[in-house]
Amino acid sequence: LLMSSYAWAETLILPAMMDATVYEKSVASWEEITTGDITGIVHEKSHIAVGSKGSVRRDTYKRLYRGVYGFYISLPKNAKVKEATLYLYGSNKVKGSDEHNINIYVVKPSLNYAIEADDYKRFGSRPLSTPITFDNFAVGQYNAFTLNARGRATLKEGMVFLGTRDPDHDVNGVPPTWRKGTISSLFTFFSEQGRGYEPYLEIEYTTPDSPPEYDTLVVLPDTQGYSMEYPEIFYAQTKWIVDNVDTENIKFVSHVGDIVNSSIHLGDGIS
Repeated sequence: LLMSSYAWAETLILPAMMDATVYEKSVASWEEITTGDITGIVHEKSHIAVGSKGSVRRDTYKRLYRGVYGFYISLPKNAKVKEATLYLYGSNKVKGSDEHNINIYVVKPSLNYAIEADDYKRFGSRPLSTPITFDNFAVGQYNAFTLNARGRATLKEGMVFLGTRDPDHDVNGVPPTWRKGTISSLFTFFSEQGRGYEPYLEIEYTTPDSPPEYDTLVVLPDTQGYSMEYPEIFYAQTKWIVDNVDTENIKFVSHVGDIVNSSIHLGDGIS
């Protein structure tokens, strides 16, 4: 069997329908600020996707930043998501007193069309991708977050919200180094920046009606030996071809060598 592979899948490009920076503003301990309510929502061309700001009082914090990105997903019936990647365009990064890394998490807001104050508690804590470190976060280009199996499973019909959090400081609850009034953050462009910069989700999917991801060319070798000495193998070979025409997308069957070992005269000019 010779198989000639080529990629076959449909690709869906979805710009964010709703995106924003959300933050909790207070003067509180790190534990309190990570579990509070949203007190600010920012819709700007560029803002903080993950970050924090130390307050004037030692070991307390004034702000914790997260990003929210909403996408409307509509896939064909019985479609299977093969791969999905969230792209966020880096616009700036500030180390400040500490470094913030970034990863993707599901967000389940109480409404499909707006962010409410208590939605801060609706950010998931299980990662949907591989984190990008502060050093590896690219400014001036897109950062690609390829979703894992859990992430792909969240891409259901309708509005889906993905969020950005710092996996170490925010999710795991490890306070960043405190410094009075200092912001540490990773900035991304949001949809207000326009085409070429806005967040988008790329989904590659297949459906049961899609052809297999390859064509199959079947090659039968020198059947004279099989048909004479090993007829059961010859039968199994040809039966496999018949049984797998559709599932293996068989396009062509070729034969090499001799078909028979010796010819015989059958009469009426037929050999």
